[in-house]
Amino acid sequence: MMRRFQTVSTISPCMLDRLADKGVADSRRLLFPNWVDTAQIQPLGGPSPMRRELCLSDDAFVCLYSGNMGEKQGLEVLVEAAELLVHRPDIAFIFCGDGVAKPKLEALSAGLVNIKFLPLQPLVRLNDLLNVADVHLLPQRGDAADLVMPSKLTAMLASGRPVIATARPGTQIAEVVSQCGVLVAPGDSRGFAQAIVDLADAAVQCAALGAAGRVYAIANLDQEAILAGVLAFVAAG
Repeated sequence: MMRRFQTVSTISPCMLDRLADKGVADSRRLLFPNWVDTAQIQPLGGPSPMRRELCLSDDAFVCLYSGNMGEKQGLEVLVEAAELLVHRPDIAFIFCGDGVAKPKLEALSAGLVNIKFLPLQPLVRLNDLLNVADVHLLPQRGDAADLVMPSKLTAMLASGRPVIATARPGTQIAEVVSQCGVLVAPGDSRGFAQAIVDLADAAVQCAALGAAGRVYAIANLDQEAILAGVLAFVAAG
């Protein structure tokens, strides 16, 4: 079926390789990834106003997970990491979103004073929310498919904050996050906790990784650049 179309697009290099395996010629394969509006999602000039609303101190190191709370994310590892770091009052965890796994996560985190849960936030507050973070958390189950990058990663990178992600070497996520964050083996809560501590105690490295993520987003994920590339591909065909 795909060989009958003039152009076949997909959202990740790994999926582009799959198209080649299925016999789609190079000239008809188009990479059309998820994008981010880097003008709307960008580092703020100062602390996010949401930090004060959430009663977070100016020196708190905030670890943010924002997105769907489903089973495939393996979010239990974040609760376990938070429990391991409860002795660090300067490190706070924010879980923002909704999903079938949220009640389970709330039950697991009962009594942990370093975790706050937030409901889904309106789009107009997304940049403020992402700028609450000092580091973004991106857990994935070890058996999760790795044909695509999670769409939430694009905004994480555009916000200019480093990312701690669980991913196997050689995967799409690992390739990107290795340039602007820290990789941890799936399910390794102690490794996740240590990665958080390492960044919390190394402000210069943390800022440098966040800046690298912003550069990557502008160069590879910017909405206008991606759409311009797609239009050029179509015009050339």
